[in-house]
Amino acid sequence: MYLNNAADTEKNVKEIEDNYGDKIISVMNYQKMTETTQEMYSGITSVIVVVIFILTILIVLFVLYIVIKTLLVQRKQELGIYKAIGYSNKQLMVQMIGSFLPSSVAAVLLSSVLGLVYVPQINQFIFQTIGAMKNNLEVSFAFLMIFAFVQITADLIISILLTRPIKKITAYALIKEG
Repeated sequence: MYLNNAADTEKNVKEIEDNYGDKIISVMNYQKMTETTQEMYSGITSVIVVVIFILTILIVLFVLYIVIKTLLVQRKQELGIYKAIGYSNKQLMVQMIGSFLPSSVAAVLLSSVLGLVYVPQINQFIFQTIGAMKNNLEVSFAFLMIFAFVQITADLIISILLTRPIKKITAYALIKEG
């Protein structure tokens, strides 16, 4: 039965069950079932996006931590010489961040573009495993670019925080060590 007013669906289902319950095997409210299914898919998709974003941030944090700590150890004398010449901590931090941030930005933008191709396939696989054979969810380019912008901003903030030990490097300490 198709109804013109969707608001009366529950009332009509109850009425049909009360009047013809012994003659009908089952009554289904497809509108309610569709709404519930859409909410479930939206919830699953939101959880997947949040988990992927958190994992990405954690992986980037780990990689940046290793790269920056290694650079600080390897370039400690060089940074001390720069400080002795007159470079400020801020200039050295910007120089170090500027050495690897372009590759990070390129990787984030490339992964966002590749996301246009692979995210629909991943969604299709996930939804097939829960029984949905057809998936019409689309990934918008704008959403991926927003995700990329947030990722790049997080990379920058993490990089700034991890390069702060440059402030502890002094030319005097390096001379004293040598």
